[in-house]
Amino acid sequence: MLASSSSRKSLQADWFIGVDADELRVTPHPRRSLADAIAEIDEAGFNAVNFLEFIFVPTRAHPDHDHPEFARTMRSYYPFLPRFPHRLNAWKRQDGPVHLTSSGGHRIHFPGLRMAPESLYSRHYPYLSLARLASKYGVQALRRG
Repeated sequence: MLASSSSRKSLQADWFIGVDADELRVTPHPRRSLADAIAEIDEAGFNAVNFLEFIFVPTRAHPDHDHPEFARTMRSYYPFLPRFPHRLNAWKRQDGPVHLTSSGGHRIHFPGLRMAPESLYSRHYPYLSLARLASKYGVQALRRG
């Protein structure tokens, strides 16, 4: 997929972030907003941001987080980093094309890419309860956990 010039022109934004519905993007610093972090990255002259991915999962001790406060109550997670950068999918508006498909939208590419040295965080919630895990992946997934 290529972000076309016509779609870029119709969107009024300086930065773009590829985010899935089951993800939250945050900074490593609890009192710093994502907007402030990206503004600092922009001011420093960088035009792309990587996100370190943390996958949050329910546990047998705390099996159900299917409620609006899931991000507060779901505390068990593991880091997921099959390669670096893995989620290089925030970028500053470009005059030319931005390539997205070679990595399924996980790593953008364009001429002149300057990745920020500090990665931000992606909190990934693929399922909010053990019941949903079982329905999505089968009962065998519960036996392995």
